[in-house]
Amino acid sequence: MKKYLATVSIYLLCGVFANSHGQENTPELNLSDIAQLEQKFSASGDTKESGTKKKGKKRAPLPKLHYTIVSKQTDMVLSIHHGLKRDGETLLIWPNSMTDSQKWEIRPLEKQYIQLVAKHSGMPVGVKDSSKEEGAKVVQLAETGKPEQIWKLEMDPDGYARFRNQLTRKHLTIESQGQGAHLVQKRKLDSDAQKFRLVVVDFD
Repeated sequence: MKKYLATVSIYLLCGVFANSHGQENTPELNLSDIAQLEQKFSASGDTKESGTKKKGKKRAPLPKLHYTIVSKQTDMVLSIHHGLKRDGETLLIWPNSMTDSQKWEIRPLEKQYIQLVAKHSGMPVGVKDSSKEEGAKVVQLAETGKPEQIWKLEMDPDGYARFRNQLTRKHLTIESQGQGAHLVQKRKLDSDAQKFRLVVVDFD
């Protein structure tokens, strides 16, 4: 398991640095490459060879990785308010205490899109009331799979990640620098308030 995590970490770092140099357009994290890497380590059972069943050594199922999402601007992490599991609960920044309400599954979808799913609740975050307004709040929502709950993960040339909403095409943004500041959506800005780093913290 340690070998697996080390391999994934090295692979992600190499991908970020490879994408962050020598490109004119905004580079993106290659989720399809990550999926191929994960498939390499996925469970394998019996295989067929020349019409006969051949017993193969079974590997443990692939773990689900969880991340903290750390703000470049504040060095605090994305958190769900008080660790609550209610639909519509606030997404904010808070000092890292390594609670499950600060840990996130990055669930890959198609074409570089993802869902950000809170470990403690199993619920994704999305734009409240599907609003397209500048400054609309981003909250924890019961999963529907609708575009307001889907984000495009993009890498800036400095190696930090941005999250752009599929429905509104606006970016996940920290509303202010103070502890407890809410997360909102805004047009793309040249601001550290829209930049984050992803840190693997555990798996299950």
